[in-house]
Amino acid sequence: MKNVNSLRQTLGLTQQRMAALIGVSRSLLAMYELGQRELPPKALIALSEMSRYVVANPDHPPQSVSDEKPGQIQKYLNRRIDELKIRQFRVDKKIADARKKMEWAAAQLKLMDFNQWQSKTGKAIPAPPLNLVTGDAAKIRAAQSVKLYKHSLQQQMVALEIALLEQELAKLEVK
Repeated sequence: MKNVNSLRQTLGLTQQRMAALIGVSRSLLAMYELGQRELPPKALIALSEMSRYVVANPDHPPQSVSDEKPGQIQKYLNRRIDELKIRQFRVDKKIADARKKMEWAAAQLKLMDFNQWQSKTGKAIPAPPLNLVTGDAAKIRAAQSVKLYKHSLQQQMVALEIALLEQELAKLEVK
């Protein structure tokens, strides 16, 4: 049980991936690791073979990112940065659209307030369509406020990811 967990960690596998390799469900593997269930004989054989291989070949660690050709990694990082910059542009556009709709809703609400003020003073201009338009303005403004917050978070995450990838790219260029 503990051996499976350490074998899994040695190989850098998740429970889901290890379970798929030995032909069982992730939940069955998790229960086996906790000592609550037994694995079918086929799965036990597969685990045994994996374990023997790892013990017999200690000099072959899993391939790391640094084993890849630097040119391939740089190409990947540059492509990913370009993809993120496109995403950043799209998110910026969504933020601008949300702000524009919020401004429209705010203007509609001011118009509604003005109309109410005029009715109190007795100088109201009859405008039934105005009430229809401004009635949804508060809902639109609230919805756009949520969208603006969500898109702002996306914008920050994309910017952080770009910065991280650019740092990795700079490390590769230094080597």
